[in-house]
Amino acid sequence: MRRGFSSSRDSEEPASEPARWDWQANSLAGVSATQSRYFSEAVTQAETGNLITWNTIAPRFGAIYDLTGDAKTLVKASYSRYFWQLWTDKGSAASVAGDRSLRYQWLDLNGDRNFTTNELGTLLAVDDPATRQVTIDPDLKPTRTDEFVAGITRELMADTSITASFMSRKDTDLDWRINTALSPADYTPVVGTDPGPDGVLRTADDGGALTFYEISAAKRTLSPNFITTRPGFEQVYRGLELTVNRRLTNRWQAVGSVTIGQQKETYGPGASVVAANNTAQFGNPNGHIIRLRETGDDPAATGFAWDIFLFGADSIDADPANVNLSGLTASNDFSSPDGLWFARPQNASGLVKPILWIETDDGAFTDRTNNQMLVAIPGSVGDGSAKTITNVGAGGATATQATRVGAAATDATLRRFLVGPIGCEITGVDSTPDGRTLFVGIQHPGEEGTTAAPDSHWPDSQATGTAGATVRPRSAIIAITKNDGGVVGL
Repeated sequence: MRRGFSSSRDSEEPASEPARWDWQANSLAGVSATQSRYFSEAVTQAETGNLITWNTIAPRFGAIYDLTGDAKTLVKASYSRYFWQLWTDKGSAASVAGDRSLRYQWLDLNGDRNFTTNELGTLLAVDDPATRQVTIDPDLKPTRTDEFVAGITRELMADTSITASFMSRKDTDLDWRINTALSPADYTPVVGTDPGPDGVLRTADDGGALTFYEISAAKRTLSPNFITTRPGFEQVYRGLELTVNRRLTNRWQAVGSVTIGQQKETYGPGASVVAANNTAQFGNPNGHIIRLRETGDDPAATGFAWDIFLFGADSIDADPANVNLSGLTASNDFSSPDGLWFARPQNASGLVKPILWIETDDGAFTDRTNNQMLVAIPGSVGDGSAKTITNVGAGGATATQATRVGAAATDATLRRFLVGPIGCEITGVDSTPDGRTLFVGIQHPGEEGTTAAPDSHWPDSQATGTAGATVRPRSAIIAITKNDGGVVGL
Protein backbone atom coordinates (compact mmCIF):
# COMPACT_ATOMS: atom_id res chain seq x y z
CA MET A 1 0.00 0.00 0.00
CA ARG A 2 1.31 3.47 -0.86
CA ARG A 3 0.00 6.91 0.01
CA GLY A 4 1.67 10.19 -0.85
CA PHE A 5 1.46 13.95 -0.82
CA SER A 6 3.39 16.52 -2.85
CA SER A 7 3.91 20.14 -1.90
CA SER A 8 4.00 22.13 -5.14
CA ARG A 9 3.95 25.64 -6.56
CA ASP A 10 2.59 27.10 -9.78
CA SER A 11 5.64 26.76 -11.97
CA GLU A 12 6.49 24.82 -15.06
CA GLU A 13 10.05 23.46 -15.09
CA PRO A 14 12.29 22.17 -13.80
CA ALA A 15 10.72 21.50 -10.39
CA SER A 16 7.03 21.51 -9.59
CA GLU A 17 7.30 19.29 -6.47
CA PRO A 18 9.79 20.72 -3.94
CA ALA A 19 9.11 17.75 -1.65
CA ARG A 20 7.14 14.51 -1.68
CA TRP A 21 5.98 12.54 1.36
CA ASP A 22 5.14 8.86 1.06
CA TRP A 23 3.86 6.23 3.46
CA GLN A 24 4.29 2.64 2.28
CA ALA A 25 3.39 -0.60 4.01
CA ASN A 26 3.81 -4.24 3.01
CA SER A 27 1.61 -7.03 4.35
CA LEU A 28 1.30 -10.80 3.96
CA ALA A 29 -1.96 -12.42 2.95
CA GLY A 30 -3.12 -15.63 4.54
CA VAL A 31 -2.17 -18.45 2.16
CA SER A 32 -1.36 -22.17 2.20
CA ALA A 33 1.13 -24.30 0.26
CA THR A 34 0.16 -27.93 -0.28
CA GLN A 35 2.52 -30.87 0.09
CA SER A 36 4.37 -32.15 -2.96
CA ARG A 37 6.79 -34.86 -4.00
CA TYR A 38 9.73 -33.07 -2.42
CA PHE A 39 7.96 -31.19 0.40
CA SER A 40 6.00 -33.66 2.47
CA GLU A 41 4.20 -31.20 4.77
CA ALA A 42 1.66 -28.52 3.89
CA VAL A 43 2.32 -25.09 5.42
CA THR A 44 0.07 -22.10 6.13
CA GLN A 45 1.01 -18.43 6.37
CA ALA A 46 -1.21 -16.37 8.66
CA GLU A 47 -2.27 -12.90 7.54
CA THR A 48 0.24 -10.33 8.76
CA GLY A 49 -0.24 -6.57 8.48
CA ASN A 50 2.37 -3.84 8.06
CA LEU A 51 5.31 -6.22 7.81
CA ILE A 52 7.41 -3.35 6.42
CA THR A 53 6.47 0.31 6.96
CA TRP A 54 8.29 3.28 5.44
CA ASN A 55 7.72 7.01 5.91
CA THR A 56 9.83 9.02 3.47
CA ILE A 57 10.29 12.64 2.44
CA ALA A 58 11.94 13.21 -0.93
CA PRO A 59 13.27 16.72 -1.67
CA ARG A 60 13.17 18.01 -5.24
CA PHE A 61 14.18 21.44 -6.48
CA GLY A 62 15.59 23.18 -9.54
CA ALA A 63 16.35 26.50 -11.17
CA ILE A 64 16.58 28.13 -14.60
CA TYR A 65 18.72 31.16 -15.43
CA ASP A 66 18.35 33.30 -18.58
CA LEU A 67 22.00 33.69 -19.54
CA THR A 68 21.59 36.29 -22.31
CA GLY A 69 18.47 38.10 -21.13
CA ASP A 70 16.52 37.40 -24.32
CA ALA A 71 15.21 33.95 -23.26
CA LYS A 72 17.23 32.30 -26.04
CA THR A 73 20.02 30.80 -23.89
CA LEU A 74 18.92 29.11 -20.67
CA VAL A 75 21.00 27.36 -18.01
CA LYS A 76 19.08 24.71 -16.04
CA ALA A 77 19.89 22.61 -12.95
CA SER A 78 17.81 20.32 -10.76
CA TYR A 79 18.16 17.81 -7.95
CA SER A 80 15.57 15.11 -7.17
CA ARG A 81 15.27 12.17 -4.80
CA TYR A 82 12.97 9.24 -5.58
CA PHE A 83 12.17 6.40 -3.20
CA TRP A 84 11.51 3.08 -4.86
CA GLN A 85 8.12 1.41 -4.81
CA LEU A 86 7.74 -1.16 -2.01
CA TRP A 87 6.77 -4.13 -4.14
CA THR A 88 4.99 -7.19 -2.78
CA ASP A 89 7.90 -9.55 -3.50
CA LYS A 90 9.96 -8.03 -0.68
CA GLY A 91 7.47 -9.03 1.97
CA SER A 92 6.42 -12.28 0.27
CA ALA A 93 9.99 -13.57 0.63
CA ALA A 94 9.25 -13.85 4.35
CA SER A 95 6.12 -15.97 3.86
CA VAL A 96 6.43 -19.54 5.17
CA ALA A 97 4.18 -20.54 2.26
CA GLY A 98 6.35 -18.75 -0.30
CA ASP A 99 8.62 -20.15 -3.00
CA ARG A 100 10.46 -23.30 -1.90
CA SER A 101 13.36 -24.94 -3.73
CA LEU A 102 15.93 -27.71 -3.26
CA ARG A 103 19.11 -27.91 -5.34
CA TYR A 104 20.65 -31.33 -5.90
CA GLN A 105 23.63 -32.66 -7.75
CA TRP A 106 22.33 -34.42 -10.87
CA LEU A 107 23.75 -37.85 -11.65
CA ASP A 108 22.94 -38.60 -15.29
CA LEU A 109 23.21 -42.35 -14.69
CA ASN A 110 22.31 -43.47 -18.21
CA GLY A 111 23.89 -40.53 -20.03
CA ASP A 112 20.69 -39.58 -21.88
CA ARG A 113 20.68 -35.95 -20.60
CA ASN A 114 17.06 -36.40 -19.42
CA PHE A 115 16.42 -36.06 -15.69
CA THR A 116 14.60 -38.77 -13.74
CA THR A 117 13.96 -38.76 -9.98
CA ASN A 118 16.33 -41.68 -9.33
CA GLU A 119 19.22 -39.50 -10.56
CA LEU A 120 19.21 -37.12 -7.57
CA GLY A 121 22.65 -36.84 -6.02
CA THR A 122 23.86 -34.86 -3.02
CA LEU A 123 21.59 -32.14 -1.68
CA LEU A 124 23.56 -28.94 -2.29
CA ALA A 125 21.31 -26.11 -1.18
CA VAL A 126 17.92 -25.38 0.34
CA ASP A 127 15.79 -22.26 -0.06
CA ASP A 128 12.74 -23.00 2.06
CA PRO A 129 11.25 -20.34 4.37
CA ALA A 130 8.93 -23.01 5.81
CA THR A 131 11.84 -24.81 7.49
CA ARG A 132 13.93 -21.74 8.24
CA GLN A 133 11.70 -18.70 8.51
CA VAL A 134 12.87 -15.48 6.88
CA THR A 135 12.90 -12.35 9.02
CA ILE A 136 13.14 -8.74 7.90
CA ASP A 137 15.56 -6.26 9.43
CA PRO A 138 13.48 -3.74 11.42
CA ASP A 139 15.95 -1.08 10.24
CA LEU A 140 15.58 -2.04 6.56
CA LYS A 141 16.05 1.17 4.58
CA PRO A 142 13.97 2.16 1.57
CA THR A 143 15.97 2.04 -1.66
CA ARG A 144 16.36 5.49 -3.18
CA THR A 145 17.64 7.23 -6.28
CA ASP A 146 19.35 10.64 -6.13
CA GLU A 147 19.47 12.46 -9.45
CA PHE A 148 21.27 15.65 -10.49
CA VAL A 149 20.77 17.21 -13.94
CA ALA A 150 22.47 20.31 -15.36
CA GLY A 151 22.30 21.65 -18.89
CA ILE A 152 22.14 24.54 -21.29
CA THR A 153 19.49 25.20 -23.94
CA ARG A 154 20.00 27.45 -26.96
CA GLU A 155 17.37 28.55 -29.47
CA LEU A 156 18.70 27.85 -32.97
CA MET A 157 15.80 29.37 -34.87
CA ALA A 158 12.12 30.00 -34.33
CA ASP A 159 10.54 27.04 -32.51
CA THR A 160 13.77 24.98 -32.65
CA SER A 161 16.32 24.55 -29.85
CA ILE A 162 19.31 22.40 -28.89
CA THR A 163 20.04 21.24 -25.34
CA ALA A 164 23.19 19.69 -23.84
CA SER A 165 22.68 18.04 -20.45
CA PHE A 166 24.78 16.20 -17.87
CA MET A 167 23.03 13.60 -15.68
CA SER A 168 24.24 11.87 -12.53
CA ARG A 169 22.06 9.21 -10.91
CA LYS A 170 22.91 7.06 -7.87
CA ASP A 171 20.92 4.16 -6.37
CA THR A 172 21.63 3.38 -2.70
CA ASP A 173 20.28 1.30 0.19
CA LEU A 174 19.51 -1.74 -1.95
CA ASP A 175 18.60 -4.89 -0.02
CA TRP A 176 19.55 -8.57 -0.15
CA ARG A 177 18.66 -11.84 1.54
CA ILE A 178 21.55 -13.41 3.42
CA ASN A 179 22.30 -16.41 5.58
CA THR A 180 23.01 -15.23 9.12
CA ALA A 181 24.43 -18.63 10.08
CA LEU A 182 27.42 -18.29 7.76
CA SER A 183 30.74 -16.67 8.58
CA PRO A 184 34.24 -16.82 7.04
CA ALA A 185 35.06 -19.57 9.56
CA ASP A 186 32.58 -21.87 7.78
CA TYR A 187 34.78 -21.99 4.68
CA THR A 188 37.83 -24.23 4.51
CA PRO A 189 40.61 -23.58 1.95
CA VAL A 190 41.46 -26.59 -0.18
CA VAL A 191 44.60 -26.62 -2.33
CA GLY A 192 44.62 -28.69 -5.47
CA THR A 193 46.54 -28.94 -8.73
CA ASP A 194 45.39 -27.87 -12.16
CA PRO A 195 45.37 -31.14 -14.16
CA GLY A 196 45.93 -29.29 -17.43
CA PRO A 197 44.17 -29.87 -20.76
CA ASP A 198 44.21 -33.68 -20.47
CA GLY A 199 42.29 -33.62 -17.17
CA VAL A 200 44.71 -36.10 -15.61
CA LEU A 201 46.96 -35.32 -12.65
CA ARG A 202 50.71 -35.98 -12.58
CA THR A 203 51.18 -35.67 -16.34
CA ALA A 204 53.40 -33.29 -18.29
CA ASP A 205 50.71 -30.67 -18.91
CA ASP A 206 49.73 -30.14 -15.24
CA GLY A 207 49.32 -26.51 -14.25
CA GLY A 208 50.04 -24.75 -10.96
CA ALA A 209 48.35 -24.90 -7.57
CA LEU A 210 44.67 -23.98 -7.23
CA THR A 211 43.01 -22.79 -4.02
CA PHE A 212 39.27 -23.00 -3.61
CA TYR A 213 36.96 -22.86 -0.59
CA GLU A 214 34.43 -25.42 0.58
CA ILE A 215 31.54 -24.59 2.88
CA SER A 216 31.12 -26.92 5.84
CA ALA A 217 28.66 -29.77 5.27
CA ALA A 218 26.64 -28.74 8.33
CA LYS A 219 25.90 -25.31 6.84
CA ARG A 220 25.50 -26.30 3.20
CA THR A 221 21.73 -26.81 3.32
CA LEU A 222 20.74 -23.83 5.47
CA SER A 223 18.31 -21.51 3.73
CA PRO A 224 19.01 -17.73 3.49
CA ASN A 225 16.94 -16.22 6.28
CA PHE A 226 17.45 -12.46 6.72
CA ILE A 227 16.45 -9.51 4.51
CA THR A 228 18.51 -6.42 5.23
CA THR A 229 20.10 -3.39 3.60
CA ARG A 230 23.27 -4.27 1.71
CA PRO A 231 25.96 -1.98 3.18
CA GLY A 232 27.96 0.09 0.73
CA PHE A 233 26.31 -1.31 -2.40
CA GLU A 234 25.64 1.43 -4.96
CA GLN A 235 24.70 1.74 -8.61
CA VAL A 236 25.90 4.93 -10.32
CA TYR A 237 25.05 6.27 -13.79
CA ARG A 238 26.56 9.32 -15.43
CA GLY A 239 25.77 10.53 -18.92
CA LEU A 240 25.78 13.34 -21.44
CA GLU A 241 22.75 13.95 -23.66
CA LEU A 242 22.37 16.17 -26.73
CA THR A 243 18.78 16.91 -27.78
CA VAL A 244 17.32 18.85 -30.70
CA ASN A 245 13.67 19.82 -30.28
CA ARG A 246 11.23 21.45 -32.68
CA ARG A 247 7.99 22.51 -31.06
CA LEU A 248 4.64 21.67 -32.62
CA THR A 249 3.95 24.35 -35.25
CA ASN A 250 2.39 24.14 -38.69
CA ARG A 251 1.09 20.68 -37.77
CA TRP A 252 4.43 18.93 -37.19
CA GLN A 253 6.92 18.37 -34.38
CA ALA A 254 10.29 16.56 -34.12
CA VAL A 255 12.63 15.50 -31.32
CA GLY A 256 16.01 13.79 -31.66
CA SER A 257 18.69 12.97 -29.10
CA VAL A 258 21.90 11.03 -28.53
CA THR A 259 23.25 9.93 -25.15
CA ILE A 260 26.68 8.78 -24.01
CA GLY A 261 26.63 7.17 -20.58
CA GLN A 262 28.51 4.99 -18.12
CA GLN A 263 27.12 2.80 -15.34
CA LYS A 264 29.06 1.09 -12.58
CA GLU A 265 28.41 -0.76 -9.33
CA THR A 266 30.24 -0.51 -6.01
CA TYR A 267 29.89 -3.68 -3.96
CA GLY A 268 30.74 -2.35 -0.52
CA PRO A 269 32.66 -3.92 2.38
CA GLY A 270 33.12 -7.68 2.45
CA ALA A 271 32.70 -8.11 -1.29
CA SER A 272 35.37 -9.83 -3.31
CA VAL A 273 36.04 -9.81 -7.01
CA VAL A 274 38.20 -12.49 -8.59
CA ALA A 275 40.31 -10.89 -11.28
CA ALA A 276 40.57 -13.08 -14.34
CA ASN A 277 44.03 -13.44 -15.84
CA ASN A 278 42.92 -12.00 -19.17
CA THR A 279 42.58 -8.28 -18.55
CA ALA A 280 45.20 -7.53 -21.20
CA GLN A 281 43.49 -9.34 -24.06
CA PHE A 282 41.37 -7.68 -26.73
CA GLY A 283 38.81 -10.46 -27.13
CA ASN A 284 37.72 -12.77 -29.91
CA PRO A 285 35.02 -11.16 -32.12
CA ASN A 286 34.45 -14.44 -33.98
CA GLY A 287 33.62 -16.49 -30.88
CA HIS A 288 34.70 -20.01 -29.93
CA ILE A 289 33.39 -23.34 -28.60
CA ILE A 290 34.60 -24.66 -25.24
CA ARG A 291 34.80 -28.35 -24.31
CA LEU A 292 34.49 -29.65 -20.74
CA ARG A 293 35.36 -33.10 -19.40
CA GLU A 294 34.54 -34.17 -15.84
CA THR A 295 37.38 -35.53 -13.73
CA GLY A 296 37.55 -39.31 -14.10
CA ASP A 297 34.70 -39.15 -16.67
CA ASP A 298 32.38 -39.09 -13.67
CA PRO A 299 29.28 -36.88 -14.18
CA ALA A 300 29.12 -36.45 -10.39
CA ALA A 301 32.67 -35.04 -10.22
CA THR A 302 33.13 -31.53 -8.84
CA GLY A 303 36.10 -30.74 -11.12
CA PHE A 304 36.71 -30.77 -14.85
CA ALA A 305 39.31 -30.17 -17.53
CA TRP A 306 38.68 -27.86 -20.47
CA ASP A 307 40.01 -26.55 -23.74
CA ILE A 308 38.70 -24.62 -26.73
CA PHE A 309 37.46 -27.01 -29.38
CA LEU A 310 37.18 -24.44 -32.17
CA PHE A 311 38.11 -20.78 -32.62
CA GLY A 312 35.92 -18.94 -35.13
CA ALA A 313 37.93 -17.08 -37.79
CA ASP A 314 38.01 -15.84 -41.37
CA SER A 315 40.40 -18.28 -43.04
CA ILE A 316 41.40 -15.76 -45.72
CA ASP A 317 42.20 -12.67 -43.67
CA ALA A 318 42.94 -14.02 -40.17
CA ASP A 319 46.47 -14.37 -38.77
CA PRO A 320 47.03 -18.17 -38.55
CA ALA A 321 49.34 -17.83 -35.56
CA ASN A 322 47.11 -15.70 -33.33
CA VAL A 323 43.53 -15.69 -34.72
CA ASN A 324 42.84 -18.71 -36.94
CA LEU A 325 44.08 -21.03 -34.20
CA SER A 326 41.95 -23.97 -35.36
CA GLY A 327 43.37 -23.92 -38.90
CA LEU A 328 40.02 -23.23 -40.59
CA THR A 329 39.76 -23.24 -44.38
CA ALA A 330 37.27 -21.92 -46.93
CA SER A 331 35.23 -25.11 -46.46
CA ASN A 332 34.69 -24.70 -42.71
CA ASP A 333 35.48 -21.16 -41.52
CA PHE A 334 32.75 -19.55 -39.40
CA SER A 335 31.99 -16.86 -36.83
CA SER A 336 29.68 -16.50 -33.81
CA PRO A 337 28.64 -20.10 -33.04
CA ASP A 338 25.23 -19.70 -31.41
CA GLY A 339 23.66 -23.18 -31.26
CA LEU A 340 25.05 -26.66 -30.59
CA TRP A 341 23.26 -30.01 -30.85
CA PHE A 342 24.50 -33.59 -30.64
CA ALA A 343 22.89 -36.18 -32.87
CA ARG A 344 20.32 -38.49 -31.31
CA PRO A 345 21.73 -41.67 -29.71
CA GLN A 346 18.99 -43.76 -31.39
CA ASN A 347 20.95 -43.81 -34.66
CA ALA A 348 24.55 -44.26 -35.78
CA SER A 349 25.30 -40.52 -35.96
CA GLY A 350 24.76 -40.23 -32.19
CA LEU A 351 26.83 -43.21 -31.04
CA VAL A 352 30.46 -43.54 -29.81
CA LYS A 353 31.54 -40.03 -30.85
CA PRO A 354 28.26 -38.29 -31.73
CA ILE A 355 28.12 -35.79 -34.55
CA LEU A 356 27.97 -32.17 -33.35
CA TRP A 357 25.84 -29.72 -35.34
CA ILE A 358 26.94 -26.06 -35.07
CA GLU A 359 24.67 -23.10 -35.95
CA THR A 360 25.78 -19.48 -36.31
CA ASP A 361 24.16 -16.10 -35.65
CA ASP A 362 26.72 -13.63 -36.86
CA GLY A 363 27.33 -10.04 -37.85
CA ALA A 364 31.15 -10.07 -38.11
CA PHE A 365 31.46 -12.57 -40.99
CA THR A 366 28.44 -11.87 -43.20
CA ASP A 367 30.58 -9.94 -45.67
CA ARG A 368 32.03 -13.37 -46.51
CA THR A 369 28.96 -15.61 -46.27
CA ASN A 370 25.50 -15.81 -44.72
CA ASN A 371 24.85 -17.60 -41.45
CA GLN A 372 25.45 -21.30 -41.69
CA MET A 373 25.35 -24.73 -40.10
CA LEU A 374 28.41 -26.94 -39.81
CA VAL A 375 28.84 -30.59 -38.87
CA ALA A 376 31.73 -31.69 -36.66
CA ILE A 377 33.35 -34.64 -34.94
CA PRO A 378 34.18 -32.94 -31.62
CA GLY A 379 37.23 -34.99 -30.56
CA SER A 380 38.33 -35.03 -26.91
CA VAL A 381 39.53 -32.51 -24.36
CA GLY A 382 43.32 -32.34 -24.46
CA ASP A 383 43.80 -33.47 -28.06
CA GLY A 384 45.53 -30.16 -28.83
CA SER A 385 48.06 -28.09 -26.89
CA ALA A 386 48.59 -25.03 -24.72
CA LYS A 387 49.35 -21.84 -26.64
CA THR A 388 50.07 -18.19 -25.92
CA ILE A 389 48.67 -15.78 -28.48
CA THR A 390 49.39 -12.12 -29.17
CA ASN A 391 46.38 -9.87 -29.77
CA VAL A 392 46.61 -6.51 -31.51
CA GLY A 393 44.20 -3.73 -30.52
CA ALA A 394 42.64 -1.19 -32.85
CA GLY A 395 45.29 1.35 -31.90
CA GLY A 396 48.16 -1.08 -32.48
CA ALA A 397 48.72 -2.02 -28.83
CA THR A 398 49.53 -5.69 -28.21
CA ALA A 399 48.68 -8.04 -25.36
CA THR A 400 49.25 -11.74 -24.74
CA GLN A 401 46.86 -14.42 -23.53
CA ALA A 402 47.48 -18.05 -22.65
CA THR A 403 44.84 -20.53 -23.81
CA ARG A 404 44.23 -24.20 -24.55
CA VAL A 405 43.64 -25.04 -28.21
CA GLY A 406 42.03 -28.26 -29.42
CA ALA A 407 43.37 -30.24 -32.36
CA ALA A 408 43.33 -28.39 -35.69
CA ALA A 409 40.18 -28.83 -37.76
CA THR A 410 40.35 -30.91 -40.93
CA ASP A 411 37.87 -31.75 -43.67
CA ALA A 412 37.29 -35.02 -41.83
CA THR A 413 36.35 -33.33 -38.52
CA LEU A 414 34.60 -30.09 -39.58
CA ARG A 415 32.64 -29.18 -42.72
CA ARG A 416 30.12 -26.56 -43.72
CA PHE A 417 26.77 -28.34 -44.14
CA LEU A 418 24.46 -25.56 -45.32
CA VAL A 419 24.32 -21.77 -45.74
CA GLY A 420 21.10 -19.88 -45.01
CA PRO A 421 19.49 -17.05 -46.98
CA ILE A 422 20.64 -13.47 -46.55
CA GLY A 423 19.91 -11.84 -43.19
CA CYS A 424 18.83 -15.05 -41.46
CA GLU A 425 19.92 -16.77 -38.27
CA ILE A 426 20.24 -20.57 -38.22
CA THR A 427 18.50 -21.60 -35.02
CA GLY A 428 16.99 -24.84 -33.79
CA VAL A 429 17.83 -28.34 -35.03
CA ASP A 430 16.46 -31.84 -34.45
CA SER A 431 16.05 -35.06 -36.35
CA THR A 432 13.80 -38.08 -36.58
CA PRO A 433 14.95 -40.87 -34.23
CA ASP A 434 16.48 -42.79 -37.15
CA GLY A 435 18.48 -39.70 -38.19
CA ARG A 436 17.28 -39.87 -41.78
CA THR A 437 15.47 -36.53 -41.71
CA LEU A 438 17.04 -33.39 -40.22
CA PHE A 439 14.93 -30.35 -39.28
CA VAL A 440 16.58 -26.90 -39.22
CA GLY A 441 15.08 -23.51 -38.28
CA ILE A 442 15.68 -20.52 -40.56
CA GLN A 443 14.82 -17.38 -38.60
CA HIS A 444 14.18 -13.80 -39.84
CA PRO A 445 15.62 -14.02 -43.40
CA GLY A 446 16.01 -10.60 -45.03
CA GLU A 447 15.77 -8.77 -41.70
CA GLU A 448 17.50 -5.65 -43.04
CA GLY A 449 15.04 -5.15 -45.89
CA THR A 450 11.74 -3.28 -45.98
CA THR A 451 8.21 -4.24 -46.98
CA ALA A 452 8.51 -2.22 -50.18
CA ALA A 453 12.00 -3.43 -51.00
CA PRO A 454 12.80 -6.75 -49.29
CA ASP A 455 16.42 -7.89 -49.55
CA SER A 456 15.42 -11.57 -49.51
CA HIS A 457 12.51 -13.49 -51.01
CA TRP A 458 13.22 -16.80 -49.31
CA PRO A 459 11.65 -19.37 -49.27
CA ASP A 460 9.62 -18.28 -52.31
CA SER A 461 12.89 -18.09 -54.25
CA GLN A 462 14.14 -21.53 -53.10
CA ALA A 463 13.00 -23.55 -56.10
CA THR A 464 13.93 -21.23 -58.99
CA GLY A 465 16.27 -18.66 -57.47
CA THR A 466 13.94 -15.87 -58.54
CA ALA A 467 10.79 -14.32 -57.08
CA GLY A 468 8.60 -11.28 -57.43
CA ALA A 469 10.26 -8.03 -56.39
CA THR A 470 7.89 -7.47 -53.48
CA VAL A 471 7.54 -11.07 -52.24
CA ARG A 472 8.42 -10.88 -48.58
CA PRO A 473 10.71 -13.38 -46.81
CA ARG A 474 9.37 -15.71 -44.13
CA SER A 475 10.90 -17.73 -41.31
CA ALA A 476 10.54 -21.46 -41.85
CA ILE A 477 11.66 -24.91 -40.78
CA ILE A 478 13.29 -27.00 -43.50
CA ALA A 479 13.50 -30.80 -43.68
CA ILE A 480 16.68 -32.33 -45.11
CA THR A 481 17.14 -35.91 -46.36
CA LYS A 482 19.95 -37.68 -48.18
CA ASN A 483 19.47 -38.78 -51.79
CA ASP A 484 20.28 -42.38 -50.79
CA GLY A 485 17.90 -42.27 -47.79
CA GLY A 486 20.74 -42.72 -45.28
CA VAL A 487 21.52 -41.04 -41.95
CA VAL A 488 22.10 -37.32 -42.48
CA GLY A 489 25.68 -36.34 -41.67
CA LEU A 490 27.26 -39.74 -42.26
